Amino acid sequence: MGSPSACPYRVCIPWQGLLLTASLLTFWNLPTSAQTTIEVVPFNVAEGKEVLLLVHNESQNLYGYNWYKGETVHANYRIIGYVQNMSQENAPGPAHNGRETIYPNGSLLIQNVTHNDAGIYTLQVIKENLKSEEVTSQFYVFSEPPKPSITSNNFNPVENEDTVVLTCQPETQNTTYLWWVNNQSPLVSPRLLLSTDNRTLSLLNVTKNDIGPYECEIQNPVGASRSDPVTLNVRSSTENLPTSAQTTIEVVPFNVAEGKEVLLLVHNESQNLYGYNWYKGETVHANYRIIGYVKNMSQENAPGPAHNGRETIYPNGSLLIQNVTYNDAGIYTLHVINKDLVNEEVTSQFYVFSEPPKPSITSNNFNPVENEDIVVLTCQPETQNITYLWWVNNQSPLVSPRLLLSTDNRTLILLNVTKNDRGPYECEIQNPVGASRSDPVTLNVRYESVQASSPDLSAGTAVSIMIGVLAGMALI
Repeated sequence: MGSPSACPYRVCIPWQGLLLTASLLTFWNLPTSAQTTIEVVPFNVAEGKEVLLLVHNESQNLYGYNWYKGETVHANYRIIGYVQNMSQENAPGPAHNGRETIYPNGSLLIQNVTHNDAGIYTLQVIKENLKSEEVTSQFYVFSEPPKPSITSNNFNPVENEDTVVLTCQPETQNTTYLWWVNNQSPLVSPRLLLSTDNRTLSLLNVTKNDIGPYECEIQNPVGASRSDPVTLNVRSSTENLPTSAQTTIEVVPFNVAEGKEVLLLVHNESQNLYGYNWYKGETVHANYRIIGYVKNMSQENAPGPAHNGRETIYPNGSLLIQNVTYNDAGIYTLHVINKDLVNEEVTSQFYVFSEPPKPSITSNNFNPVENEDIVVLTCQPETQNITYLWWVNNQSPLVSPRLLLSTDNRTLILLNVTKNDRGPYECEIQNPVGASRSDPVTLNVRYESVQASSPDLSAGTAVSIMIGVLAGMALI
């Protein structure tokens, strides 16, 4: 005697086969009006946490769902399926790894997320009329940022002499670096430089005011972490200079704009001087001599082989360089000769930068669709020794699950744009000799209801196709 569930006069296959059959029918059934949407909670997932692909569907006439990894609807990539009319059963597929759970409304929960889970997922909605709809979604996976630390080339610098380089450790991708000096965000100045990725902070000619404390913070889309504070032990220059060293050099300005002038201002307490010689570089050699000044020879000065017509020496030994070029940057040595023929050598240096041009903002899309498109804003041009800053509605933006900044701050990314993301947006570029801000730009955020229609298959045609597929599967 046959089972009550037997199927006389027709071929019977398991309901899992029907799911596969419905997948095959996608080839003949193009999507009609898109009624299904997927909300990813959260969009950026911390490694080891969970993510929910929350399905919103207005239709009640549904047969079931299939979830696939990637953009391809193929049996090999199927994660799990759910059939409404078959005792609400679900069946894992080849791409299921034991961490995915499907719910009656089609929503997919992925637990203990790994980096390999990141990417695109496709939901196939199968309706009772055997038509199907495909909707894609995606999410990103990030490691939670570790607690950073600060390293330095010198925690005990000499005042007005040493350069201190502070570095935020570790160096990681998809990370925004921030600095705090005395619990405030530092401003770029002629003596304070930030690397293009903000990871390194350089202090030139350290003073007693630069003691600190210093903290660095790292941010990524899933969290933020701040280092322990560190301070500098700034020592007086007299603690380490030999007693005979009475000459000092003040560079005005330390960072020079190309085409401007720089003064190497000499301070000397001794009156028993015979003269001065300036050399390009750290070597006192006749070939590198720029110019000299002799006090006892009718206060004469004599250009040397390294003189190029733009240097002037003054009676106190100070050196003026006009119309500065990039080749002028570097170390200069002052050779002081006193009447007792005792020599003293003092070095100084300066840097040369181009004044920053006015930047502009480019975008992959100035007319995005709300809750769908991703907008990438880029600050142009890309140059070295530049700090990039962004202003949104005249405020500095904060990294969030929907707003990302590249490691060098040059690119700002908006995920799933909303009406609140219109702007205006401005970008600013800074270097040690100036700053410049772009004109503001705004986004034209549009709302569009996606309607993808195609000719419907007749009921007779759909049934014929279904029977053909089922018969073929039975034969197999």
